[in-house]
Amino acid sequence: MSNRLPWRRLALAMLLGCALTSAAAAEDVPKDAAKPVELTPNECVSEDSGFKMHGKSPAYVVELTNKCERRLRCKVNVYVTNAFGPTQGQATLVLAPHAAGDAARKTYALKVKALTGSAQGSRQCSPI
Repeated sequence: MSNRLPWRRLALAMLLGCALTSAAAAEDVPKDAAKPVELTPNECVSEDSGFKMHGKSPAYVVELTNKCERRLRCKVNVYVTNAFGPTQGQATLVLAPHAAGDAARKTYALKVKALTGSAQGSRQCSPI
């Protein structure tokens, strides 16, 4: 009987040590969670693109919307291929902060020869 007593004390000490360690770790979580997450300029922009009629002519339209509270400059590159051949274009769009409403949304329309095809695009945004 006396042989089991040291093992029980050791097990109890280990259990208490683990409990205290996890309680201390749990107290640290709210401090880190209170920090705001800073988004990169490319994460601040949402994109909606596709083939649409732009006036009376077909176009591949890229619409960028700023979700952050800082001005952004975005360079947009588009390459479209369809049965009539390739079409390529590029533009620089300046997006106002999100609070500015419609000024935070800009559109680039690349005129194409058909409303179907394959499109590839890229954008690179940076703060102003």
